[in-house]
Amino acid sequence: MSATLHERLRPPQPRPAAVLMRPERLAALQPGPLSATRTLLHQMIEGRWRIERLSFDLDARGRGRARYRIDAQGMIFDFPVFSFEPRLDGRTGRIVGRRWDMMAALIEGPASDEAIEDTARAMPRLYGGRAAPRTLNWCRANRSTRVFEHTADALARGRTRRCWRRRAT
Repeated sequence: MSATLHERLRPPQPRPAAVLMRPERLAALQPGPLSATRTLLHQMIEGRWRIERLSFDLDARGRGRARYRIDAQGMIFDFPVFSFEPRLDGRTGRIVGRRWDMMAALIEGPASDEAIEDTARAMPRLYGGRAAPRTLNWCRANRSTRVFEHTADALARGRTRRCWRRRAT
């Protein structure tokens, strides 16, 4: 007696993590309706999170620090930002790069000045997985030179766009 089609078909097998979790594959993923970013932004808007700028000290070359406090419906987080002068050398355009214009951390609870300094010292070791206590997440980014130059040129010519703001409900 021959097997039925259902009996002959094997259930799909997951692909090995060694194939899926390579940086070049992960960098190709595009956000979708179920992405973490969309979900987080939805929660931030619906929960009316408050974001307060505690300090902002950058020089004309883009070097310095900023610090934000996030009140997520009673849960407090600090977000220190470390900004560096934008430089093209050493950039890869990939998430696995080693040179960044900005690095930041999300820290649980109000962070003391000492905790911010610990975070600043830990940032260069982020690929080693060494974080300061209460650090929930690190992020890093590069400014888009093309977009930055376009925006600076438009502002220098007096061209601005009207900002879109969500109406309070």
